[in-house]
Amino acid sequence: MAHRGRLQAQFNPQSYNWRLELDPESKVFRGNVSITGNRRSRPSHRITLHQSGLKITKAKIIKLEKGSQVELTIVRIVHHKKLQEVRLHTLETLHSGSYQLELQYSGHIQISGTTGIYTSYWHAEGEGVAQEIIATQFEPHYARTLLPCVDEPEAKASFDLSLNIPTRHADLQTLFNTEIVASEDAGDQRQIKFKQTPPMSTYLLALIVGKLKYNSKETKDGIELSIYSTPPKINNTKFALEFAEKTINLLQDKFRFPYPLAKLDLVAVPDFETAGMENWGLATFREDLLLFDPDISTLSDKQSIAQVIAHEIAHQWFGNLVTMKWWDELWLNEGFANFMEYYLVDKIFPEWKVLEAYLVYEKSSAIRIDSLPSSRPIVKKVTNLHHAVEAFDSIAYEKSGNIIRMIFQLIGEDSFMKGLNQYFNNYKFSSASSEDLISCWQDFTKLNLLQFVKPWINQPGLPLVSISIGNNPNQIVLSQSRFLSDSKHQLKSKRAIQKELDSALKLKPSLKPKQKEFYLNNLRSRLYKKDSSLWQIPIDFIPEGSSSPQPFLLKKEAHKLQLKKDINLPLKLNKNGGSFYLVSYPLEFLARISVAIKESKLTQLDTLNLICDFISLNRSAQFEPGAGAILDILNSAKNTTNSHFWSLAGSYIGYINYHLKYKEDTRVLTKYIEALIANALSSVSFDASKGESAEMTSTRFELLSLAVLAKHKTISEKFLSTYDSAKELSEIDPEKRLLSFYCVAKRGLQKDYKKLLSDYRHNLEDVNLREDIAYALCLFDSSENVQNNLSLLQDPQLVKTQDILSWISSIMGSSRLSSEICIRWIIKEGGWQWLQKTLGSHDLNSLVMIILSSVFAKAELNRMVKFIEELNNPELLKALSESKDIANSRIHWHKNELPKAVDYLCGW
Repeated sequence: MAHRGRLQAQFNPQSYNWRLELDPESKVFRGNVSITGNRRSRPSHRITLHQSGLKITKAKIIKLEKGSQVELTIVRIVHHKKLQEVRLHTLETLHSGSYQLELQYSGHIQISGTTGIYTSYWHAEGEGVAQEIIATQFEPHYARTLLPCVDEPEAKASFDLSLNIPTRHADLQTLFNTEIVASEDAGDQRQIKFKQTPPMSTYLLALIVGKLKYNSKETKDGIELSIYSTPPKINNTKFALEFAEKTINLLQDKFRFPYPLAKLDLVAVPDFETAGMENWGLATFREDLLLFDPDISTLSDKQSIAQVIAHEIAHQWFGNLVTMKWWDELWLNEGFANFMEYYLVDKIFPEWKVLEAYLVYEKSSAIRIDSLPSSRPIVKKVTNLHHAVEAFDSIAYEKSGNIIRMIFQLIGEDSFMKGLNQYFNNYKFSSASSEDLISCWQDFTKLNLLQFVKPWINQPGLPLVSISIGNNPNQIVLSQSRFLSDSKHQLKSKRAIQKELDSALKLKPSLKPKQKEFYLNNLRSRLYKKDSSLWQIPIDFIPEGSSSPQPFLLKKEAHKLQLKKDINLPLKLNKNGGSFYLVSYPLEFLARISVAIKESKLTQLDTLNLICDFISLNRSAQFEPGAGAILDILNSAKNTTNSHFWSLAGSYIGYINYHLKYKEDTRVLTKYIEALIANALSSVSFDASKGESAEMTSTRFELLSLAVLAKHKTISEKFLSTYDSAKELSEIDPEKRLLSFYCVAKRGLQKDYKKLLSDYRHNLEDVNLREDIAYALCLFDSSENVQNNLSLLQDPQLVKTQDILSWISSIMGSSRLSSEICIRWIIKEGGWQWLQKTLGSHDLNSLVMIILSSVFAKAELNRMVKFIEELNNPELLKALSESKDIANSRIHWHKNELPKAVDYLCGW
């Protein structure tokens, strides 16, 4: 789509008086909407609104003057499909002033897909007919599929909705952002009137119609809190209701700003593209990320539910109450919600130690994407619709959340919350910019926060702080440079700089040695500044103490520190990994760090931070000791029972295993894994004990996962026995179910595949069980099974749209053969055409990343890239660029680091 000026600049709505008639059977809706707003642009003969797939049949434009209304003559109504607009052309000239637009229109509810207004299906037990729920998903620009509007975040207006549905469907729940204030039958129609909303963005509108049940309670401040689900799952809403109440209460206490609506509904939608959506007063979720069934759900499921609920409720303030002006500052919404979900869960469930998880998952994920040469700044201009979709990435979520966490740590919790309170009060029911937020914090800190934050949000990438020994044993030099995932980019930059230095010297042949040195130093400084980004980096030291250097901001490219003679060299920088940068240590430090980890002299957060840094550096081939040293460091920490350490260890070992699968020989890992987990495994039983801690439950799962990866005979046989002896899959302990299924799939018996497939068909509404069975089915990697799985995922009665990508990802990750068959189906057998019709833009971008994740050789990469480029789809270019960078880094690691890992492993 070509770039155009925002419609809000020519017509700014203030209120929508909206009547909607909706028929769930025919999938047709009809609407009448009266939009009052202001025109503040140069004279013209046109007012433009957004619409997509709507047919506007009648329209009026009325000029509102003091004490009078003047109807203007509309000469034509133009539907511009490509730009998703409707243009109302007038005979008279339109000047600045107040106007009322009245439109009649109609449209259709989608029967496939998960954006706009669409149908979601579920099956009642014992009934063959599918039940339907009509749901909406409008972020970022799909509200225009339900009503003509100015579909831009800054165009905030109030909405007055009257909904008519046939009385034969009067038993259906009808939910909107606000509560029902009146409902009556008139003939064959039920008329439902909702309370007017406060000023809000169109992407936050939501409408749900379907057979649902709910549990509710009133919070301490009188908010009506409800959890909705399909009727068979109503008993699984208890945890969400309790946790949501705690979250709202905690946020109101911390923000000192009340939740602004009278009610908050959380709805489990049977088919939903994203994890959750923060629609104001009516948040929507995937079923497995809202509903907790103690009989089939795991501790990990409960933790995921808590985080997603916390994320979406935090949005009720960040994004809903105060909204970014445009999609280029999405971090004001998503970065905050990303940080707050961990902050809130840590406050409510401190025993889960989610700040450790933040390091292992969120920060590591942000570093991986932000280290790519194709990375973007947090704040980047968005000029069209597919750029708005692309904005919902790891930079907007994980990196932005890490930057906010860094600010939180830097200015302190009290100042952080005071600044937010000022932000909410200053910009409530309105829109704000990055500078608006930063200026609110600035009032509560002496730090020049605007100068600090600017490079973190306005330039791509993250810094690498390198430590080196200076001119004497007590001097260290800290230098910063942009960290890139492919070391070739950094080497090329240095070579290019050296080439420029050599060329410059040729022009100055008469310089004496001292003049030459002075000239080169100045030139080198200018060249590095020109080619290198600089940040203001919080530098602190572990261990802390009166004799340690004081914390400071590293603002220059390099900084020398003279240490006192009576102190040891600092072991590490970046306390608890709270700031968003990597540290490269000299070998003198690494030896001492390894000892400190082995002797448990560091906090668990600092240990995890170090290992995460080492792994990030190694995956870009910039960890000098190599992959073997990472494995050795993991081995030095093996006596811990910390679940997040074992998750991190499992992730790195899994990365190596994934590379070895390409070579079709993973045996080299077996002895190392068995030795690594032996001590910790002996301290946890195979079966859970009554009342054990969450930490022990998580640790057991991570250790047993590594055991089955190594084909540990005793453990694998226990899992197979657990599966074989169960009369029903629901009898299996949920914490053992996934690993039992994994072992069964790797056993590879056709009778097991057929039984699991039958069980899948009979458990379509047990979401967690369904997902675990689907994962196991995708691990059967015979050619026949893979082909059958690819057929199954195209059956909408078996595989929901939301689950298609997880099927493809699991198939491609199972084995090299499975990956090759899947790629062939996508590229040569019509798979892409079907996927393009079925999936939304966001999922197609994710699909590109999944496809390229299977590549381990340059020729394969070039073939995949050529296929995607020839699709001529501009919406895929960003995902292709990122995936290509990741693949190049992975290919480089495969060639240069995997042999080092194998050499180390062969010594076991």
